[in-house]
Amino acid sequence: MEKEKYLNLWEQELPFILSAIRNGGGEKALSGEKFQLNGNRTKSGYSFRLDINNGTIPTKSNTAVARDLKKVLDSSIEFRSIPQNKQITIRMGVKFILTIEIINNYRDS
Repeated sequence: MEKEKYLNLWEQELPFILSAIRNGGGEKALSGEKFQLNGNRTKSGYSFRLDINNGTIPTKSNTAVARDLKKVLDSSIEFRSIPQNKQITIRMGVKFILTIEIINNYRDS
């Protein structure tokens, strides 16, 4: 099984993701064709949701798309400096709309 199929796509989107986090959130339509060319996810799809709390990115073992995004975010020095005291949700649905939502003043419940 080939791994890290989506890293290059997420590396290209990293500037948008960082900007959206700094600016309180945002949405962007991504190319479904690019995801489909990189991997065949017909059964499980390309949808995912990452709930990042105070800089901690959860591991999503069941979705290569989210797992590769996590790797890109984890390797970004700039990302690691932004999410402190924030709850960030990054998600993408079946229409390949990337959505970033921010809740400031994250408190561990």
